[in-house]
Amino acid sequence: MSKSFDNNPLPPTMPGGGTGINHGGTGITPGGRGLRSHLMVNKSLSVPIQDLTEDKLLSFAPRAEVDGRSVPRLGKIPLLARLGTGGMSAVYYGIHPNLKVEVAVKVLPLSMAEKDPVLIERFFREAQTAAAVRSPHLVHVSDVDEDNGLFYIVMEYVTGISAAQLIKDAVASGKPGVTENDALDICIAAAKGLAAAHAEGIVHRDVKPANIMLPNRKDGKPGHDYNQAKLADLGLARQESSAGLTTSFQVMGTPGYMAPEQVQDAKSAGKPADVWGMGATLYALLAGRAPFTGRTSMEVLMYTVEQPHAPITRIRNDISLETEAVVDRCLAKDAAKRFQSADDLLESLKAARPNRIPTVRKLDSERLRAAVSKTVIIPKKPAAKSSARLSVATPPPSSKEIKPPEMKEASSKSRSGRASQSSSALPTTMVSQAGSLEADWKHRVYEDWPVAAGDMPRRMQETAEATGLPEKKSIALPGNVSLEFALLPAAKFVMGSPHDEDGRDKDELTHYVRLTKPFYMGIYPVTQAQYEAVTGTNPSRFKGETDSPRRPVERVSWKEIREKFLPAIQPFAPQGWFYRLPTEAEWEYACRAGSAEAYFFGPKLNSRQALFKWDSSHRTGDTYIMKKPSTSRLSSLRPGEAWPETLEVGVFPPNAFGLYDMHGNVWEWCEDYYHPDFYHREPALDPVNTEESNLHVLRGGSWNYSDKYCRSAKRYQSQRDARFFNIGFRLVLVPKKDT
Repeated sequence: MSKSFDNNPLPPTMPGGGTGINHGGTGITPGGRGLRSHLMVNKSLSVPIQDLTEDKLLSFAPRAEVDGRSVPRLGKIPLLARLGTGGMSAVYYGIHPNLKVEVAVKVLPLSMAEKDPVLIERFFREAQTAAAVRSPHLVHVSDVDEDNGLFYIVMEYVTGISAAQLIKDAVASGKPGVTENDALDICIAAAKGLAAAHAEGIVHRDVKPANIMLPNRKDGKPGHDYNQAKLADLGLARQESSAGLTTSFQVMGTPGYMAPEQVQDAKSAGKPADVWGMGATLYALLAGRAPFTGRTSMEVLMYTVEQPHAPITRIRNDISLETEAVVDRCLAKDAAKRFQSADDLLESLKAARPNRIPTVRKLDSERLRAAVSKTVIIPKKPAAKSSARLSVATPPPSSKEIKPPEMKEASSKSRSGRASQSSSALPTTMVSQAGSLEADWKHRVYEDWPVAAGDMPRRMQETAEATGLPEKKSIALPGNVSLEFALLPAAKFVMGSPHDEDGRDKDELTHYVRLTKPFYMGIYPVTQAQYEAVTGTNPSRFKGETDSPRRPVERVSWKEIREKFLPAIQPFAPQGWFYRLPTEAEWEYACRAGSAEAYFFGPKLNSRQALFKWDSSHRTGDTYIMKKPSTSRLSSLRPGEAWPETLEVGVFPPNAFGLYDMHGNVWEWCEDYYHPDFYHREPALDPVNTEESNLHVLRGGSWNYSDKYCRSAKRYQSQRDARFFNIGFRLVLVPKKDT
């Protein structure tokens, strides 16, 4: 047991620090030999011995002698110090003389037991419940008994501080709360303990910072091991399948950390109520206070039931939107909209943990780039000669960042009506009766950029005529479901964002890119119906509603797409073609559809153009402006409310390519590995990042991210096995390379 003690104040339910005072000790009666051995071995106690003579709760307790002084004892355990007082009990620090370990002893006041004898039965039953669960992230209960009319529970003693004390120390030092990483680490560890309880059908009902213990580091260095945090005090726990001894309409828990249904009726509090408590704890760690506060406990309880919580990003602008999404999900008023157990919550906490870019290993870029793009077509026979001159795809003189004025000048030329050159049509393709696409084709790479929206349909038509391929392609799947694709022309465009774009990140270096081959892009993100038609499964969080088959599939990882979905859907591809994820360059080109602005729709995005989350930049006083489509389905939302989930694809207007939901709804996976400096060395032709890492690119923003994250140039990333309720994907369809 570590003996590196601190002087932090003690939490109300479990021990905090100590002074490290040495106590030589001459023994204890009874059990003196055990205690004398403990003191001789460890030389010090975690908590100095206090004078408990005036402690009224222990005035009738038996006595024992320790270091020549009389101390109260319960059973064989001498009580050496009072650690704190909770709502229904007091907690003491003691020594187990036979086991030679420090323990915490919770004592039920005699006055409460006499006033309500039911408390005695509950006290024993809940101690037995807690003792049945074993987890390194739960404070273990080893005994429950009665001595001279006092009822007590013997628990594991944790040398450290509580999360409540950590919050108090952070606020006292002038900080709003702890760091996001530390808060997530603490909650991940505590959620593991909660998951162990939930696995046994046990509901905690009092999850809060004061009941999360942070052990001292074992290496002797100052500080605490957040990854080993322990959830304590199952004092209000009950078996979920049992009504227990809680009567209806009884309030049990801690104001500020109780779910709305627990406030209204403690008997109805299930696992989602514990999820609320964990979300409120994460909120408190980040904000320095509970999500709901007030002048009185009753005021706090009323706010919990009736008022929305202030978004955590309004309090701290350094908190990621992934973490905010977890908090918001946990604190949903409707229990059905929360994570339904600690296991579900734990998965999302891990996914929200800010990623670090690992050391990348450079691979054979040319070989892998060719394997990814697969869009080079080898003619089956020599192409017919043509007098028409085709534009040859050549790299720009430099891949250095393009200055914003150059982009704006090009934009004005395009909007003035400058005509783009037409391509030579050499159609040598046919669509077979079986639906296959057989291609021997040539095309031009369009050079001018940006492009007026009205030019895009003509370019798509010219590309279709030149290649002999249809502008739109529909592919049938089982269950009367189909996939829709649009043929996008090959073109040069400016990738990245100018310095003056609102929300711009430093990894969005502007540079020219040429996509040298046309390709089919999914008109919509892959829907739940399409995913289920191919795989027979639906991993989505937002399902079960009448419109959910038309909503985008989510909670699917990059790895699952590559290893499960793509092999399953490949048999439905036209002969000689195959599906893959779009490269990052293909995705941005498809999203922009000729536009050099922040969004295809212009420099701003509004509620009639995409599904995204309102944030503090769209706030008037304390009233949030609803930024959602004005459809009848959403008309019931009040000002200040946001649409809390995905919507069916195609609700909002398409871009000039006819593609829907490129901004918002769900993030979309790309083929590329992510690296923040890739744009500085990105190839000018058909780029794809093949420097292997565990991070892959996400594009497009989502329903629970603000408009700045929905920009065409916004690069985001997540681990390849991350599954989150705001991440989906769309497909591209490209020809296989002939062999």
